[in-house]
Amino acid sequence: MVTRGILKIIDQDYVQVCNDTEINEKRKQRGTEMYLFLCNLLWHFLDAYWLVSLCFLYLVPNKIITENSFINLVQNTGESLYFEGQMDLYEAISKDKLDNALILFENWKIIEFPQINGINQQIPEKFIRLTSEYQDNKKIEQLNLQIAKYRKASIAYKSRRFKGLQNTDTTDALDYVSKRISCI
Repeated sequence: MVTRGILKIIDQDYVQVCNDTEINEKRKQRGTEMYLFLCNLLWHFLDAYWLVSLCFLYLVPNKIITENSFINLVQNTGESLYFEGQMDLYEAISKDKLDNALILFENWKIIEFPQINGINQQIPEKFIRLTSEYQDNKKIEQLNLQIAKYRKASIAYKSRRFKGLQNTDTTDALDYVSKRISCI
């Protein structure tokens, strides 16, 4: 009960029951620690979902790409965003997390994996395309902004470098991907 904060040892032979304010402060501290722990577990996944949804702009309009090519594209974009300071969690760029994000978006009916016949290969490749509902840039941007609400605020955007800018890291990332698409 001492470790849980209900009792406190005053002397070697004397134990006292903590009052309510002491117990509540300790519970708040443990609650904050637990909250931060859970956030640190989830932020990698949220950044991966955000990054994949950001790269869906490469698939507009009606483009089909192999899954491996798309993952490489997402990883390259994520790495660029990380080194520009728009992402803090490099772990979000891992292939496992990106595969997980693709499965999630397939379950949400945002992307689909069509079967393409006539390609003569021993190991068939999976292809990705957006569903008809998400063939619009605005729809992809809405999805991206919705996911971005739950992301960890980037540390770089708190720095002096970005103080004068009125944009958020999400709008800057959308602009960055749009510029990369126009260069392709």
